[in-house]
Amino acid sequence: MSLRSVILASVCWCFCITSLVGQEPGDGPTNEKAQKTFKEASALEQKHDIQWALEGFKKADKQDGGHCLACQKKMIKYGIEMQDWKTAETAAGELIGEAQGTKNIALAHYQLGAVLLAQARDKHKDDLFSRAHEEMAKALGAYANFPDAIYDDGQALAQLKQDDAARARFEQFVKMRSESDPNRQRALRFISQPELARARMAPPFAVTTTEGQRVSLDDLTGKVVLLRYAEGHDSTAKREEGFLDALKAHPEIEVVSSNQYGGADVEGAYKKSEALLGRFKRPDGSLGVDGIFTPNESTTLAMLRVLEDNGWAGKVKFVGFDASDTLAKGLGDSHIDGLVLQDPVNMGYLGVKTMIAHLHGAPVERRVDTGVRLITREHMNDPDAKALLHPDLSRWLKP
Repeated sequence: MSLRSVILASVCWCFCITSLVGQEPGDGPTNEKAQKTFKEASALEQKHDIQWALEGFKKADKQDGGHCLACQKKMIKYGIEMQDWKTAETAAGELIGEAQGTKNIALAHYQLGAVLLAQARDKHKDDLFSRAHEEMAKALGAYANFPDAIYDDGQALAQLKQDDAARARFEQFVKMRSESDPNRQRALRFISQPELARARMAPPFAVTTTEGQRVSLDDLTGKVVLLRYAEGHDSTAKREEGFLDALKAHPEIEVVSSNQYGGADVEGAYKKSEALLGRFKRPDGSLGVDGIFTPNESTTLAMLRVLEDNGWAGKVKFVGFDASDTLAKGLGDSHIDGLVLQDPVNMGYLGVKTMIAHLHGAPVERRVDTGVRLITREHMNDPDAKALLHPDLSRWLKP
């Protein structure tokens, strides 16, 4: 399967957590004050003020005596997203205490296991992987027919280098899933190579191409190029190395150029992009590469212009970084297949929150993940995606 059939998503690896169940009737708080706080937090969530919404859900749960299931589900979801492990773990523990019935007990233990697995990957601590395995085992003890718990337990076991046990879990998972499930395809790779479950692989996914074909990340082959930003620039260098590291788990994808720099100036980056792609221009005028990654706004804008000016846009899979009106239009026109976006508001919030904690003598993490998302054309109109592609800065820049 060629990269010409699907988006190159190896540009972004992240913690892959199965979505939590939605809010059910009766899950909300019963305390009157908690109900008001929950309503306010939900309104903030609708406005995509996630950091303040999370604080509201925490407050509502506390006002409800730790019995607000809807609050706890939100605390887990956004606690994982914002790397607030204490909040997520506390909420998952409360869910376990409230769970009734085998399925709910299994789900509660699975959710705590998912929190611990994400935290373990972030902190690289074996004791957290061990705890994640223990919670997955409890989930499966309560309800054995639980594919997601089986898959995640396999990942935890692989991280603990218990490869035979991990392989058994992945084999069990494969028997329970259809061939179209991207996690099943990933599990098949883990069975033959359990060490890949310890690698920094992009999360498995599948998309439908413009030709109506369903393909997954693990089907990909082809040639790709990386246009770097600038020598000595730390943040973009990490993005570039992350891209290359992720591709190491996919030897069928060949990186044919990764040593060219575009720079901060769009016009200069245009010339570098044109020269780079010119090396791979075929006699018939087509382009002899299948995928392109650019790590910041200037290189992405320049590369987009080169592709459009030469008639190559939409004929090569292209993933860039950062957002602007021009790049959003390129995404909508299918000239860009994906944009990796940061959350500047969350960056500011977590920066201030971390500094306040430090000034009060509280321990803080050496690295705080402020969040990142890969936006594709298929999901660019989702509310949370639109908030990153077209941020409403007037809410923050009032005179």
